[in-house]
Amino acid sequence: MEGSPVNSVLMRKTEFGDFDYILTYFTKEMGNISLVAKNAKKSMKRFSGKLELYTNSIIHFVHPKKGGLPLITEVLLEKPYENIRKDILRTSYAAYWAELITFWIPAENPQVKIYELLINLLGIMNKSDISPGVANLYFQIHFLKLAGFDPMLKTCSYCGRKVLLSDKKFKYSLDKGGLICGKCIVAGDGLLSAANLKQILWIRENCFDIAFKLKFSRESVEECSLFLNRFISYNTERDFRSQKIIRYLQL
Repeated sequence: MEGSPVNSVLMRKTEFGDFDYILTYFTKEMGNISLVAKNAKKSMKRFSGKLELYTNSIIHFVHPKKGGLPLITEVLLEKPYENIRKDILRTSYAAYWAELITFWIPAENPQVKIYELLINLLGIMNKSDISPGVANLYFQIHFLKLAGFDPMLKTCSYCGRKVLLSDKKFKYSLDKGGLICGKCIVAGDGLLSAANLKQILWIRENCFDIAFKLKFSRESVEECSLFLNRFISYNTERDFRSQKIIRYLQL
């Protein structure tokens, strides 16, 4: 039986046999789904240029009568995001977003707001004048917010007191899930400056067309990224492969 067409982003492509692929899509209507593209390696007419990673497409598929993974029948390419694939750093950030989404979100669990976040950020990162590091900050901050495990940034994660932005530096605790105020004498897992905390809060509380008006120094991007990377890795209990590649490229 053929399913309804769905809006999708191709997140993973795995060779299956001599001519087929198993494709993992993040879809607006169904969440993460896996499909088989039969004879995709030799079918130039049906799939040529349409199965590139991190492209936005409308896909059609059918459920085989004998069971097993659904079979993809048609791919209508919507947004190829070709500038992302031309740049290894941008490609690595897109790979990180794909890893995070496919790991965190269960199969066939629709997450419309996260899907829209991904589409918006791929479109932004496809523009050559946008820093991929800043785009990644926006994605991480809003993904955490939408996924329901964003860090405590306005109150102390130990005592619950309101954080005073007049302080210059803040310790943070990965175990407690947020900042540590100056009155709590405990060891932290790292430091976050007040200036960078303000920028994270600004991004979290504004839509992307406003948030991207902020100017980030390289040092600010590095400190904010370190905090968010540590927070995500701690909560997912996973060191994402694409993050290792990003760190290597930035050396």
